[in-house]
Amino acid sequence: MVIIGCYGFRELDKFYKLFLLQAVIALGVYAIVAYDFSANNQTLYNVYIAVEYMILMLAAAAVFSKQRERLWILAGFSFFAIVFALNLVWKGANQLTNYAVAAGAIPVLIIYLILIYRSSQNKNSKAMVWLCLGLVIYFCGNAPFLALMGFLEKNYPKLNEVFQLYILESLGHLRYILAAVSFWLYLRHRRSSNTQSTLWPKEI
Repeated sequence: MVIIGCYGFRELDKFYKLFLLQAVIALGVYAIVAYDFSANNQTLYNVYIAVEYMILMLAAAAVFSKQRERLWILAGFSFFAIVFALNLVWKGANQLTNYAVAAGAIPVLIIYLILIYRSSQNKNSKAMVWLCLGLVIYFCGNAPFLALMGFLEKNYPKLNEVFQLYILESLGHLRYILAAVSFWLYLRHRRSSNTQSTLWPKEI
């Protein structure tokens, strides 16, 4: 996804550029964690979580042009921010803000399900469906687990480890594979167009 996005960077619109930024940041975070796996990287993860949700909402706001729709997006991010702050106060910055991730998945799922529906109705924006679908599958899969992570870690540590090593990793890979497909379809459509007009309508 990052390679495809960087290759066609000049042709990307704001929506795709924001998702490319998110992927680059994620790649950097995982590189840091892989370099020093023994360290407690929960604080770094928490910073990344906040940045990721902000980018997801900004990307959605780049597509939804009506003020009322953008206010709903702001409300969704505010809900996440409140839970995130409470999670930090309750558990501390050196513990994963798992409740914030689970709670924040609710507005993300609602917003990106709407985007899937709208973009599927427009032949010029069908590439977006794959990216949004990857996000929906990812958050549908990881939100319930993260909400129960503390319980599983305490009572079923082996099951918790299986979820982390296999389920979450697989969902993450699927998310970025579908994003790569979306980027490729988007760029192919841009290049096959005979006009210089933007691929995306002002409102979908």
